[in-house]
Amino acid sequence: MDDRAGVPGETEPMVVLLSSDGRLVREALRGDPPAFEELVRRYLRKAHAVARAHLPREADPEDAVQEAFCQALRDLSRLREGESFGPWFLSIVRNVARKESRRTGRFDPLEVDPVDPRSAGGLEWSDLRAGLWREVHRLPPLLREAVLIYYHEGNSVRAVARAQGIST
Repeated sequence: MDDRAGVPGETEPMVVLLSSDGRLVREALRGDPPAFEELVRRYLRKAHAVARAHLPREADPEDAVQEAFCQALRDLSRLREGESFGPWFLSIVRNVARKESRRTGRFDPLEVDPVDPRSAGGLEWSDLRAGLWREVHRLPPLLREAVLIYYHEGNSVRAVARAQGIST
């Protein structure tokens, strides 16, 4: 019996929350909305990190992430292995964000001025943080994505590898 029964806002069955990606994909394909909602919940933060890594700094990744989730839902039946939903979905996010970046033509990580760490003595924390993020944006896209997923989203190295489709 579900201990959360009768708790407002807690109507999803516990089985959805404990299911593997493969099971959630199968249930979503059968038309079960809570299954896809759980996939969204699981991958939302990583999706933002991936989109942020491929978009201009001032761009909001929300539109790219939302478009990627819509595309994933439309194309879910094309996914061969439900367990590989994470890397498959994050590749969709990556492609949507890259397309948006090319469309706007605004992403050039080399257009920002780096902070010289030797002269950082008088800088405030906010200046150091801004300089660090400028340097992160100078990294190649996939490395920038890994850094954002690991440091900004607080994921493990194993989770970063899985998100980028690298077997561990």
